[in-house]
Amino acid sequence: MTTIMHTNLFLAVTAFLLHSASGFVPFSSQTKFPTSCWSPPSQSSSTRLFFEPTVPNFCGNCGSSEMVLQIPQGDERLRACCSQCDYIEYSNPKIVAACVVRTLDDDDSVLMGQRSIEPRKGTWGIPQGYMEHGETSREAAVREVWEETGVTLDPASLQFRAVYNVPGSVQLVYEAILTDAEEISKAKQEIEDYNNNHGKDTESPKESQQVALLSKAEVEDKEICFPTVQWALDHCRSNPKSNSSIQQMTKMYDPATEKWSQYEDEAVR
Repeated sequence: MTTIMHTNLFLAVTAFLLHSASGFVPFSSQTKFPTSCWSPPSQSSSTRLFFEPTVPNFCGNCGSSEMVLQIPQGDERLRACCSQCDYIEYSNPKIVAACVVRTLDDDDSVLMGQRSIEPRKGTWGIPQGYMEHGETSREAAVREVWEETGVTLDPASLQFRAVYNVPGSVQLVYEAILTDAEEISKAKQEIEDYNNNHGKDTESPKESQQVALLSKAEVEDKEICFPTVQWALDHCRSNPKSNSSIQQMTKMYDPATEKWSQYEDEAVR
């Protein structure tokens, strides 16, 4: 019996040492996070927010299904790790480019589209979407405007206005202001063409149910798709182009209180 107990103890210690040598540190509710971790200015080091990443079904390196949430050695955050090959699947925010297109006429209209896809299908928003490889954020914003509304813009005409840090993405907001009658007339014609023709080709699905230049009063009557859209609209309308500032907003979820919180950073310009 004593021999069996010693053997089991030896195997348990060996397994622990091998696991430790792999570079993984098990996570528990008692884990002490280093004070160097980032936290919002309004929060103390004892209430730092750590988001649990999604664990893929299979390892992207060896194909193993043995993926677990652990804190790799030398790291300070939970990562999806492969227990077979020690591969770490990093989950980082995606970059979203958005554009507020406005007309400086009597209506002070803004270009809006009604979403034709989930999430938030049927609600209204500004053109926005993920950046693609090989393009700048300005080019991405211009492409999204064309894909979702049919309106064509010169990337050089865009002005950077805001950055929004939200779970899963960093959103870069640009503004394009149509000032003369010719520009506005061209945009209205492109919107009409989009509403009448775009999406009839099955290989080019319509991303917006309908597109329109909406006045401030008309926007207030619409259901806005995401908080970031309202932030962008409010910021651009409250800051004339001649005296523009860059806004930075952050929205985070606190699992301790199960509530969302948001705060505005100081303008960087």
